[in-house]
Amino acid sequence: MKLFNDPAAFKSWRTQAVVSFGNFDGCHVAHQYLLQALRQEAVRKQLPAVIVCFEPQPQEWFGHRIPRLSSWDEKQRLFATQWIDAVICLPFNQALADCQPEDFVDRILIKMLGMQSLIVGSDVRFGYQRQGGQALLEQLAQRHQFDLQVLPSYDLNNQRVSSTTVRQALAEANFDVVQQLLGRPFTIQGEVIRGQARGRVLGCPTANIALNRLVSPLVGVFAVRAKLPGLAAKPGIANVGNRPTVDGTQWLLEVHLLDFERDCYGQWLEVEFLQKFRDEKKFANMTELANQIEQDVTKVRQYFAAAPVVSEL
Repeated sequence: MKLFNDPAAFKSWRTQAVVSFGNFDGCHVAHQYLLQALRQEAVRKQLPAVIVCFEPQPQEWFGHRIPRLSSWDEKQRLFATQWIDAVICLPFNQALADCQPEDFVDRILIKMLGMQSLIVGSDVRFGYQRQGGQALLEQLAQRHQFDLQVLPSYDLNNQRVSSTTVRQALAEANFDVVQQLLGRPFTIQGEVIRGQARGRVLGCPTANIALNRLVSPLVGVFAVRAKLPGLAAKPGIANVGNRPTVDGTQWLLEVHLLDFERDCYGQWLEVEFLQKFRDEKKFANMTELANQIEQDVTKVRQYFAAAPVVSEL
């Protein structure tokens, strides 16, 4: 899969494409439905399947603190599983915010990407103040002679699937529903970074991942399974939050793997969430925190002993 952050660079690789655009946050089953249609159209026309997305996501640029389901790195990996040929990630800025919907289609999708077909959902909104929608795309398709497919909403159990419904299920820690909406277990992935070694001092060493998002869709303490390259998934306990006891500000995923001793700095870690145990809280001192961690680890060990889970990682 090719990655571009400048649509002009795409022209040096290919001159025509089948295109979809959007945030694709979480790449849930409705997104997968759309991407399958994109791929089928690309095969039919013998052209590359191309996604146009944005970083930061437009809502983030406008200051909305929406819990993000996938970081940019995670999103790339999800796209690759859907047989996408190229992803063009446009830096979202004032120029894009001010871009009229007609200009977005004409200047970027048609002139720079050579768009021959466009695949979107029926709820599509784009351009300045989200003024563009299905009706405008139908007019532009006739004017510029590109094929347009507008897909109906994707429903599951009589509910429209969207990134919002996934966030709601995650906020409720309903991981069975989340798995149905995503078509896979919910995971957070990232490179293990060096922390301040407070977990080791407290007798609970952790592998830490910076979440690289304004708000996490999960907060609290969880039973997890985590996988390092070349190893089977390991049971563990994870804290997701900003560590209020030590006045932390950065959203961080801290994972303690049970009965596992290994330096994993710099490695890619994939963490599957299984069950929530409690919310994150601020303790009066480090002794209280250490006592709570000991209780949490005991509960997680009991969880895995009573109900072993077959990981899909």
